[in-house]
Amino acid sequence: MKPRYITDIDKVPNIPEAEREKLKRVAQRYVFRVNDYYLGLIDWNVQGSPSSSSSFPTKGN
Repeated sequence: MKPRYITDIDKVPNIPEAEREKLKRVAQRYVFRVNDYYLGLIDWNVQGSPSSSSSFPTKGN
């Protein structure tokens, strides 16, 4: 099965709106791409989960 890549922050479910706006600003400057496999690994209930931080930039990055 071929992975499906998402390149639009608005198409990623479960991101809180405040975080989504921050990520949109980053995505305007840097290329954003995440595949459905990594999205499936993210525990959206755990802030700063390892899967999330490897897929999405944080303030310190």
